[in-house]
Amino acid sequence: MFDNLEEYKDPDLYDAENDSFKSDFNIFIGLKPHGSALDLACGTGRLTIALAKSGLSCVGIDASETMLEHAKKKSKGLGISYRQGDMSDFHLNQTFDLITLAGNAFQALLTDDDQERLLLCIRAHLNSDGIFAFNTRNPRPDIQRTTTDYEFWHEFMDPKRQLVKVYGKQVYDPSKDTVCYMTKRVWPDAETVTKIDLRFTSLGVLKKRLEALGFEILDTYGDFHKGPYSSTSENIILVCRRK
Repeated sequence: MFDNLEEYKDPDLYDAENDSFKSDFNIFIGLKPHGSALDLACGTGRLTIALAKSGLSCVGIDASETMLEHAKKKSKGLGISYRQGDMSDFHLNQTFDLITLAGNAFQALLTDDDQERLLLCIRAHLNSDGIFAFNTRNPRPDIQRTTTDYEFWHEFMDPKRQLVKVYGKQVYDPSKDTVCYMTKRVWPDAETVTKIDLRFTSLGVLKKRLEALGFEILDTYGDFHKGPYSSTSENIILVCRRK
């Protein structure tokens, strides 16, 4: 996963584009009113900081040293411990009341082995009554597709208050259930292109994998308002505990 990080090299730009997103707090905040939390693929601390402010003692893990340094600056006074590492291979000698994996970061796990290592690592770090919650995009035909031209996605203001328009195109590999996204960000006088590979996993496969590896699924949602899952849902959101 350490070679799939082009999207995360500029933490200031990342925050300008993503830090205002808080809809998933409706899922992740409040699952545990007190105790300890581990936020995997924590990035610049968007969710980690919110968990800490809700009263939890937090640890954040991310593969990107640059993102973590930015998270530390944003988190002064909150007592959050940040660790650089692979979210599917960590050993903290500590268990947690809550483990979160937000921002569709589960999709960075590109093989069955990667997913299984992550889940086994999470299970080993959960307290007996601990909760694991994560979200991932639902593999719908309109998402798992190949496009030839850049499509407009959205726009945002960068840290210098310049308008950035974001376009994307993608290549779907049905043999691996992966999509390679190419994201073009266009300023008035410059542009960048980044790539990232993401894997799509169906709810049926997720349920079988979680249950086989010692998890019980408590809740399944299709959106961040806790609406029911359907085949047309944009998201798969699962709240689990150890069996």
